[in-house]
Amino acid sequence: MAENRITVAAPPERVFAVLADPERYADWVVGTTETHGVGDGWPDPGAKLAWEAGAGPVTLRDYTEVVESEPPARLLLRARMRPFGETEIELLLDPAGDGTAVTIREQPVEGVAAALHTPVSDAAVSARNALALRRLKSLVEGAA
Repeated sequence: MAENRITVAAPPERVFAVLADPERYADWVVGTTETHGVGDGWPDPGAKLAWEAGAGPVTLRDYTEVVESEPPARLLLRARMRPFGETEIELLLDPAGDGTAVTIREQPVEGVAAALHTPVSDAAVSARNALALRRLKSLVEGAA
């Protein structure tokens, strides 16, 4: 499992507000170029967010579904990435002084991604998620 953590200079409610805004998804999720087809109630359990990722003619279109949502402390997502499989992404928001410690955990759970899961793939996912957390931090702190 890939796990990353960052401290954001904002309360958990403000961090969760960015996570709950489907229009901001592509701003912090690395590789996502656009979102469309947002299901009603995002980020309520069962809501889906369709997205596109890639560059140039090589693109991937699929969706992410909310599995569990506990505002403003936790969000559990399941991202489909056909033909590669599915991953679970857990975001935890813990008060940390005047700010929030944000932890992201990601693990492949189905398909090729799960079958080929290794410490090397975790390192690659961790590098991507470190950038995602830096982007999230910038979005939240810039909204102050």
